[in-house]
Amino acid sequence: MKIKKIALVVYEIVFFFPILASAYDLKEYYPLNQGNTWKYLVTEDQKSHEDVVKIEGWKTVGNLEAQKIVHSNEDYGCLTFDSEGLKQHRYFDKYGYEVFVPPEIVLPDGIRAGETKEYLMDKIVYNPTGEKIDEKKESRKISLESIEDVKVLAGEFKNCLKFSIISEGKDISGNYYNEDDCTVWLAQNVGEVKSFCIEKEYNPETRRKDTFIEVRELISAIINGKNIGSQELPTK
Repeated sequence: MKIKKIALVVYEIVFFFPILASAYDLKEYYPLNQGNTWKYLVTEDQKSHEDVVKIEGWKTVGNLEAQKIVHSNEDYGCLTFDSEGLKQHRYFDKYGYEVFVPPEIVLPDGIRAGETKEYLMDKIVYNPTGEKIDEKKESRKISLESIEDVKVLAGEFKNCLKFSIISEGKDISGNYYNEDDCTVWLAQNVGEVKSFCIEKEYNPETRRKDTFIEVRELISAIINGKNIGSQELPTK
């Protein structure tokens, strides 16, 4: 019996260790450094356009200095990294800006394959003059589904992290709601190489239910000075 017991202990150590070792360092898969640039082909409802996304500048958010991730249309988010993961504090567009309380977990750090994490937050919406115009309750469920190879316009990327991200939001009345169901692939030392999202919205005033589909595919990138994909530099 002692021999069997010892063998069982060894068996648990050998097979438990890989599980502990499978947590991923998100910074290796989302290089948030100034100047890093990604060019995507974006297809929405069968219409395509390019979006150039660049880490460009800083924005003071409370007592933090957040990095600005700027899109071709000049919309931008304010991002930081900490022990919980990649966080978005605010998002600015031509209609005003959104404040996330607590900050939105874009992607969690230290997550393991097969693991799911859930988050709750308030999204407060302001117009360009700073007047509060809306408030929503939102939830996010993020799962690291698997590790797989992905082929996109920029090339083939091995051992990408495949995330499932499901977000649900309701206004204070509980009537208007939206749901986003996204699959996102991140490549090591590159960042997001592909995403597929289905967005559903319900407006109680019009009683309309709308569904939108968006696919983003990496064309090229400059990461820490290195060209990835097309040798042509991404430009706005």
